Amino acid sequence: MFSKEFNELMDLGKKRYIKKQYVLIFVLKILLLLVLTYACLWVVLAIQIGLESKKYKGIYHAIVGVCIISFFVLYFFYKSILILRFNYQYKRNIFKAFFTLRKIFILNFNWAGFNNISNYKLNIIKLLASQNLALQDSLSIVLKHKWFYRAVNDLEFISIDNSNNPILFDNLEKTNNIVKELANEYFYKIVINNNQKVNILRLKVYFKNFFYKKKGILIPKHSCQIAMKIEQILKLLVNYDISNEKIINSVNDLAFLISYRKSSFKKIKEAFILNSISDYFVNYFLNDKNYDFKNIEYMNKLNLFLTNDLKVLFENNNFKKMHILIKTLISRIIEDQTIKEFNYKINYLLKNREMLHYEYLNFSKASNKELPKLKLQFPNAKERSKFIEEKCFIFKNKKLFAKLPNFLENDKNYLDVRLFLLSKLDQM
Repeated sequence: MFSKEFNELMDLGKKRYIKKQYVLIFVLKILLLLVLTYACLWVVLAIQIGLESKKYKGIYHAIVGVCIISFFVLYFFYKSILILRFNYQYKRNIFKAFFTLRKIFILNFNWAGFNNISNYKLNIIKLLASQNLALQDSLSIVLKHKWFYRAVNDLEFISIDNSNNPILFDNLEKTNNIVKELANEYFYKIVINNNQKVNILRLKVYFKNFFYKKKGILIPKHSCQIAMKIEQILKLLVNYDISNEKIINSVNDLAFLISYRKSSFKKIKEAFILNSISDYFVNYFLNDKNYDFKNIEYMNKLNLFLTNDLKVLFENNNFKKMHILIKTLISRIIEDQTIKEFNYKINYLLKNREMLHYEYLNFSKASNKELPKLKLQFPNAKERSKFIEEKCFIFKNKKLFAKLPNFLENDKNYLDVRLFLLSKLDQM
């Protein structure tokens, strides 16, 4: 669950800073700092007297002395507060204690990252990010925080537009051994130097206002990372139980994000809906099973996960009440009426893919039309325009869908199927 390096770091923090009588030690330190502060006040008073009597000799040195003493007083005071927080957090929330320990290390001038991304991997990310791709999943969390509790290897990208241009690996192929396990207009699965896995989901797209650039790479914002992790857990529960390593990692990643700082539920909710729509495009082509809030068997499994499995997972890992926080957050998501409506509509359309196929196939007079296909083909621009006018209108969710890329590109005889899928979602 946790990397060996993370456990060693927390053990080091425990050895150095966890004290049985730390509250008493903290009080003694505060008293010492008060004495130093009192001494500083006397120096300031001496400076004031010197100024009033026009005896300037030594005043400059006194001012410098006060500044130096004040710096060290504030430094040790802040560090003592952090150590007190670390003592309090260690057995209550190991991730909060980790964030506090990180600040202590930085105060000790230890700037090195922890389970950070190597320069080799960062160069690969930058090369792929330059081709209209955004980084997602756990490595985006590592890139954001620099310090992470576990080692993460796999890279996963999504599109930032609807171009779906072929991914160019020329610069990588010159210096690396690349094996393309899968490469088409929808998905790429490659392995670099026998150990670096890269997944590119061209059908899945990013959404405006929920991504930002770090080191020139688009990654999800905090609220979006939380939303993506929640949906990842819900999807994994379709086929796996709590013993699966992917679910355990996803739950711990969510605990890590929640421990870092709070995020507005309104933002999490919106990011969750947009991410579920983005996954809707992928599931349409994969014909994959989606989580369904109206499926009794799935909801029983989810309920068991929230009421029992989470508690078991966290009870022996220095997480007091973390299972309650995660249960509350996921419960708010699955009980939200808007989210439930979108989930129902998406599942209905995915289960009735053939109905969507027939609607297009019966309309278009193109000679080589077929589905599922990313581009719907028409014999001419007139028929394409007519199809858009009659089948692809969007009214109810115009504001929400505007945060997705514009799928209405200027192509005379072709239309991005995702615009059609969005319109059917809006019209239900």
